[in-house]
Amino acid sequence: NARKKEEFQQAIRLVFDEIDTSNDGFIHPDELEKYVEEKQNIHNHGLIVQMMKTLDENGDGKISLDELSHIAI
Repeated sequence: NARKKEEFQQAIRLVFDEIDTSNDGFIHPDELEKYVEEKQNIHNHGLIVQMMKTLDENGDGKISLDELSHIAI
């Protein structure tokens, strides 16, 4: 069970790093929008706004790895 949790955390980290193109340790709205457009072929700014509201737990306008991990668990 601990191994599966570690594998899951590694997978979350890989996705996080792929979205965080500025490599500053946070996912910004423009990075999330670009990722969703490129990977899912979805062009919906309202969806990005809603995703940010859901994922950005502390309301600082960006998503940390911890915030992404919390929502994914």
